[in-house]
Amino acid sequence: MTAKVECNHSDGSLKINVEGQINEATLLPSLDDLPNGIASIDFNFSDSAYLNSEGIKMWLLWLIKLRKSIPTAKIHFEKVSVYILNLGAVIDGLIPSDATFSVIRVPYYCSTCGNNEMADFALNEPQADGGPRKDGIQVKTCSQCNSTSDLDGVYEKISKYLI
Repeated sequence: MTAKVECNHSDGSLKINVEGQINEATLLPSLDDLPNGIASIDFNFSDSAYLNSEGIKMWLLWLIKLRKSIPTAKIHFEKVSVYILNLGAVIDGLIPSDATFSVIRVPYYCSTCGNNEMADFALNEPQADGGPRKDGIQVKTCSQCNSTSDLDGVYEKISKYLI
């Protein structure tokens, strides 16, 4: 599914919601009529986890234009998949170096039953249910067998975002 990208602004914040796959058919919002006084740009990639090569090119060009339009705005990702962070590690500019993050969507693996599932990993915040953490990592219960699931090989990739 081609991504749906929406921009909304209020109270000095520009919110950009992305749902779906960013590809050559994705229509990115115009940046021509942005109001003055935007202090923060908040991205929410919700369930987006894929960018093809044309999508990467379009996204980079759009992001460069966005940064030129609002050079002092702080960039924050409310939710982003570990896949996009991985791309950002090898494609300069895909994830701005000064960006901050709230939630990373990561794979968890249950060694008891072999179940793989994606879950939201809240950075530097207690779990919503006040649940346990182990070495700063949220402990997740497997949805199939109720055993403890582990981050599936991504700790090293997200650990730099932990405070």
